[in-house]
Formats: sequence, structure tokens, C-alpha cells
Amino acid sequence: MIQRYLLCLFLIFAVIGCSKSQNDLRFEQKVFYEVVPKIIDLQFGDLSGKYMIPKILEDSTSVWVEETSVNTILGIRDSVYEFNSSFYEKYVNQHFSNMNLTFDATSIGKKFRLDITKLEKKEDYDYKYLSEVPGPQKRYERSKDFYLLGLMGFSRIQFDDQKKFGILDFTANCGQQCGVTALVYIKNNNEIWEIDEIEPVIYE
Repeated sequence: MIQRYLLCLFLIFAVIGCSKSQNDLRFEQKVFYEVVPKIIDLQFGDLSGKYMIPKILEDSTSVWVEETSVNTILGIRDSVYEFNSSFYEKYVNQHFSNMNLTFDATSIGKKFRLDITKLEKKEDYDYKYLSEVPGPQKRYERSKDFYLLGLMGFSRIQFDDQKKFGILDFTANCGQQCGVTALVYIKNNNEIWEIDEIEPVIYE
């Protein structure tokens, strides 16, 4: 009888915990798809204008020419990865040092599949999953038909206990030797999530 009672309690708490986790994930994903386009916009800015693409001349030499109309692509990592907990001590705790906020560094969250159809974008470029982008040796062989602006990947969002502030990290590159990792601090302002600061990560 006692064992049956304990089993029922276990099942009840398991269902409650599962429901809370699902609600937390839905909330996080809603915020994620709201703030990520703002991050992308800050990283790549106004994309209108002229693009430089290689052109092969009759003598087989290659030159760079200007092109105003290209198939512009931004590659996005297929999955949203786990937040890097090592950033807490050096960056996160310092950023919020004058605020009485609590972030659970042990609850990082596993990765989930990113849905690029939920990301707002400008008309002058399209999103592609990283898995659909050519390999490292060819992805920056830009042409009029495929002009890769760069690649980006994003982490899960970590929220404070009241879910008024959040942090995530991202990686971005615009070429084989051009890249950055940064932390994004976000805040809820009248039910609108805004970017408070973007802080590049310095590896020593």
C-alpha cells in the first residue's frame, strides 16, 4: 500500500516537472525567435549595395568585380546549442554585479532544433541551415548565384529567476579568417525583449 502511494506521488511530481519544463522551453523559444533577428541585424547591418565576386577572364585570370544583384545567404547553425557555463564567472556575474539577480548555472539546457522559418529577415537575404551550406573549402567561393554573407550559431537563453533578464552567446564569421564569439545580455522592457549589451568574448 505504501509503495503504491509513493509511486503515485512520484508520477504526480514527474508530470508536474515535465509540464513546467515544456512551458519554460516554449517561453524561451518565444524570446529566442524575438531577439535573434535583432542580433543578426546588429552583426550584418544594412546589406544593400554592391558585392564583390570573382570573375574568370578569357586568359583564365581571376579578378574581383562589383555586382549589385546576388543570391545572398546567411548560414545558421541547425541546432541551438548549450550555453557555455564557463562564461558565468568572467562575464555574466560581473555584468550583473550591481543587481540582485540569480542565474542557475547548473541549468544550462540541452540543444534544440532551430526553426529558421520563425526568424524574421530582411528582403535582401535568405537563411540556410549550416547543413545545407557547402563545406569549409567552398562556402566562401562567392558567386552571383550563391553569395554567403557569413555563418552564425546561437546558444540557449539563461534567464534570471523572475525572467526579466537573460543571457545567450553566439558565434559569427564572415570569412575563413574572420570570426567572433560574444555574449548578449537581454532585458524585458514592457513585454518587449531588448538587447541591453553585446560583449565579445576574449580567449586568453
